[in-house]
Amino acid sequence: MTEAKTTYGTVLIKANQILNAIAVKKATNLSEISQETGITMSTTSKILETLQQINYVVKNEQHKTYKIGPAFLKFNDAFLEEFSLVTLCRPYLLSLRDKFGETVHLGGLENDELVYLDKFPGKKSITVMTSHVGMRAPLYATGMGKAILSTYPQKRLQSYLNTHELTPITASTITDQKVLFSQLEDARQANLAFDDSERDEDVYCIASTIINNRKLLGAFSISIPRYRLDDEIKAEMKVEIVRTKQLIEKRLAI
Repeated sequence: MTEAKTTYGTVLIKANQILNAIAVKKATNLSEISQETGITMSTTSKILETLQQINYVVKNEQHKTYKIGPAFLKFNDAFLEEFSLVTLCRPYLLSLRDKFGETVHLGGLENDELVYLDKFPGKKSITVMTSHVGMRAPLYATGMGKAILSTYPQKRLQSYLNTHELTPITASTITDQKVLFSQLEDARQANLAFDDSERDEDVYCIASTIINNRKLLGAFSISIPRYRLDDEIKAEMKVEIVRTKQLIEKRLAI
């Protein structure tokens, strides 16, 4: 028998029901919202007052009606930015995947962590990779993460290192700040960052950032098992990564 999960924040659940009643069910006044949600009018009124204070709900004082407030716009903009990036990058990253038959990822930055936004599995067998869309990973231990770190101004980079321990994930994870600094400087010069089995054993990643109007939008990478990598393939991949970066950024600039 499955054990029931304990739910915290019941007020948040009720607030969500109220917002849904207003936005989806088109309930407008206190009575309609209370009836639609099954929440008492007293509790509904108190939650609506709080939602008003943080601009999730706007009240028309004359008619005593409610509608969704402007606070949602900031989340809408963030969602559309991420969604549009995924959609825009997809054909270019698929082309990169198809050229080499190896796994390609798209990632974003959130709270100094790498977030996997999209994944295109390779057409060839690969050492087991733990990546999946929605997963988070430390910046210092991934190709995409190091590409992102290479864009950090010195003060922000130092702050990151002061607040994030370089904990080993594999035997190859870089845990020396001086070594990491050197790699990031190389990444700045070449627009390329590398992960040599630092998050997944025996997997080599080459990555670069996606920049538009000097703003970091994300990063992408190609991953290949170490046993399939040689100098010729690595050189070809580096060229294609830079070319793909240029194509994506050119498209973003339109």
